[in-house]
Amino acid sequence: MAANLDSQKLDDLLTKMNALLELKNDTLVKINKLEKIQNTIVKAWADSNSVCKSHRRELRRKCTVQRLTSKRQKIEELENRSKQNNMVICGVEEGSERDHNSMEEFIGAAIFQGLMNLERYWKP
Repeated sequence: MAANLDSQKLDDLLTKMNALLELKNDTLVKINKLEKIQNTIVKAWADSNSVCKSHRRELRRKCTVQRLTSKRQKIEELENRSKQNNMVICGVEEGSERDHNSMEEFIGAAIFQGLMNLERYWKP
């Protein structure tokens, strides 16, 4: 009878050990699944960081283009404003004022004496 009890206890113990081995195997399977999920999350995180960096670069490029466009518009505006007060005189070559010491001398020589033949009225 003692042998029968010992045999029964051993069978119970083996059943419990088998149950523990199944739990261990289930746990290992779940750990493998969790590791795969973790690897997927890490890869997704890396991909999202790459996308963020790419997006930041694109935003910086767009901002730079906008600033350049704004600066070009400002330059054009300033150039156009600077041309508003310039006087164009037909018959006088551009840059010919450099040959004279003052604007007054240039006007007298180029316009009154040269173009209008008014030498007698112009006294520098």
